[in-house]
Amino acid sequence: MKIAIAHDFLNQLGGAEKVLLDLCKIFPDAPVYTLVYDEKATQGLFKHIDIRTSWLQKFPRWMRVHGRKLLLPFCARAVESLNLNEFDLVISDANPWVKGLILSQKTIHVSYLHAATRFMWDWKEEYLQEQNLNFVTKYFVQKMLFRARQWDQLAAWRPDYLLANSKTTAQRIWKYYRREAVPLYPGVEAVEKYQPTNKNDGYFFAISRLSPYKKMDLIVRVFNKLNLPLKIAGDGSAQASLEKMANSNVKILGRVSEEEKQDLYQNCIGFITLADDDFGITTIEAHAAGKPVIALRAGGACELIAEGKNGIFVESLSEASLENALKKFRTIKWDVTGIHASAIQYSPENFKKNLLDFIQKLK
Repeated sequence: MKIAIAHDFLNQLGGAEKVLLDLCKIFPDAPVYTLVYDEKATQGLFKHIDIRTSWLQKFPRWMRVHGRKLLLPFCARAVESLNLNEFDLVISDANPWVKGLILSQKTIHVSYLHAATRFMWDWKEEYLQEQNLNFVTKYFVQKMLFRARQWDQLAAWRPDYLLANSKTTAQRIWKYYRREAVPLYPGVEAVEKYQPTNKNDGYFFAISRLSPYKKMDLIVRVFNKLNLPLKIAGDGSAQASLEKMANSNVKILGRVSEEEKQDLYQNCIGFITLADDDFGITTIEAHAAGKPVIALRAGGACELIAEGKNGIFVESLSEASLENALKKFRTIKWDVTGIHASAIQYSPENFKKNLLDFIQKLK
């Protein structure tokens, strides 16, 4: 069976790219088709893989790496131009574009979705607000999003089978596309690498892309107010504003290496996230280190956290709710071994087994 893998943008490292790495390990001979590829931005992790790009690769590098919004009007056409008809099976690691591949009738297409395309659907108002657009530009972007939603819904019906990275994602896929998706949790490398530890250096930890929708500003405000130690890793558009508002108790670390990240997890008191994520890889990474998680009661966190056992919930995006959660956190005696055990099911080995079992049933 000839197998190929497809991926949207291979010009950054995030959760979807970690899943892609696992797919490349499971299917080492499969080429990877992608809209654009940048070896430097992906730290050379894919340099030994057969990467095949769309015509968007001819655009200037600054646009491919830093101007992804400028590429949006071209993405649908670029995806539809990719020719994968020589393959028997295509697995698309999708969010949002490569689920829209146009393939021959003989080619089976399994699309692994990390989300319904949320900036087109339930996050469209937040997306428009983050762009800080004037009235005229906002009008045209709204029209563009309307057309994009039409294509997105059509594209979601092209794969033969849909997989979702969580039950939350499967529910959102049904809501916006009216298609059934089989939940299949991704593998998280930390489950096999991290060891649970009672050690902590007295600080809370957060790691994320520093974008407004991750609500890091709310976290910083509360930690400033309570004068609690906090370390934040990651970079993004909100980094400068967070650095400006942070008091001396809050350290904005920027991007960190994998080794630094592991050390930050294993030496913190607990992990904190207020993002409404579809899954929540960082939550599993924290659990793998035996660390409890404070998370917003929304999205994938509701599947990953058993309150009082491996974390607690923040009930709403308010300072009072986060303060209450932090107070409650201090009253619980956490079982680090039990927390680590809750993460074991999310190992890369389980992801491989479950995916191959699913594919085997297609034959």
